[in-house]
Amino acid sequence: MKSVGIIGVGQIGGTLAHMVLQHRIPVRLGLYDVNEDALQGKVWDLEEASIIGKFEGNLEIVSSLEKFESFDVLVITAGRFRTPGMSRADLLKENSEILQSIAKKIENFKGVVVIVTNPVDLMARFFSDLHPLPSSRILGMAGVLDEGRMAYHIKAFSGLKGQSVRPCVIGPHSDRMVPLQAIKVGPGNLQDIVKFSQEQKNSIDQNTRFGGGRIIEKLKSGSAFYGPASACFRMIQNLLELQQEVLTCSIQMGTNEMIHGIESKIFFGWPVILGKEGVKKKVNPEINTQELGELNSALLALQKEYEEFFLERGGK
Repeated sequence: MKSVGIIGVGQIGGTLAHMVLQHRIPVRLGLYDVNEDALQGKVWDLEEASIIGKFEGNLEIVSSLEKFESFDVLVITAGRFRTPGMSRADLLKENSEILQSIAKKIENFKGVVVIVTNPVDLMARFFSDLHPLPSSRILGMAGVLDEGRMAYHIKAFSGLKGQSVRPCVIGPHSDRMVPLQAIKVGPGNLQDIVKFSQEQKNSIDQNTRFGGGRIIEKLKSGSAFYGPASACFRMIQNLLELQQEVLTCSIQMGTNEMIHGIESKIFFGWPVILGKEGVKKKVNPEINTQELGELNSALLALQKEYEEFFLERGGK
């Protein structure tokens, strides 16, 4: 039986665990959190819910991070979430320290890691610099969430079922992400079915880029978790090869004929096909010249941010 571990059982981790159980995914599910009392309480709640809902599974508390080394997939949600007024630099400092501690304790892990901790592109690259895993086995949860948000706003204006719409959002998981204009509906193009006004197009673009921020603004003391957990769940299904889809994840891109002047080690959102060993294939999306320029500018800024924060502090 395959095994999935979740490090950090807060709102995202707890919701993800519930989804794995509820969908009867045939895995051994291991949970870890530094807050042992809160973890025990959530596990009791999940176990009771699984009996009520008739989806009992293989759920266990993992007592130390080192015990995750034999797992197949490891989802890391541990870290602070961004709150109103919190700077990106503050978030980087706190979460990089948490991720560094985790990486040291699972140094013999050989499965696939899904990083959810924000800022996810920088955290995925940082983890890659810390851990001996091949870059193809290190993923950041990004585009699946961003594309879901974009599909929601397209649905709001068009009336189409959100699941039938297939947008693509590439680049950093930040307000510099690039929602692509080429949007698929089945084998066709959305623009042949629905005509949006420029105002509607701008609204879809802005609400996609700032989707997380608008939720934080309303929650005050937390950030989105249903959407991120659902995105992680889709990734897990594909990593376990229960589904086969093209999903946009934060990956180490390496060289690509469309992107120039960017360091090969940078992580950012790009469509891929996943499997039990991580990234099986990278898929080039339909992208125009303007979008390619936006992507390159965003990646140069992302690269500079990594160098300033990590490399100047003694990283690789």
